[in-house]
Amino acid sequence: MNILTKMPRIALALVFSASLLSTTGYSQHGENTDTLERGSDLTKKLKSMEARKEVYLDLIESYSAEGHYEKAYANQLLYSQVKDSLFDEDKSKEIGKLEAKYEMERTIEEEKLKKNIRLK
Repeated sequence: MNILTKMPRIALALVFSASLLSTTGYSQHGENTDTLERGSDLTKKLKSMEARKEVYLDLIESYSAEGHYEKAYANQLLYSQVKDSLFDEDKSKEIGKLEAKYEMERTIEEEKLKKNIRLK
């Protein structure tokens, strides 16, 4: 397995470990935030929107706990952007599926009409 296939796992491991440290209260002196920032950089390089959303959420909590409210707010804005993008992407896929279903049903109905006309 080459490094490119390992990178998503590495990013998720970094994010998971930082999140675990944060929730258990073992993070000290910004180590958790540094780990989350590295995970965030990896998720950006990998273009993993879902993982990036989770990292931003953890960064919001981490920066808030450290009293860095401006950084927490900045990550809140980034989180909202990613969440909205994911929502838009999901809705676009749903619309595409509905359009395809409609076109298929319309084609089937047209074929039935043509067949009925030929039978008459």
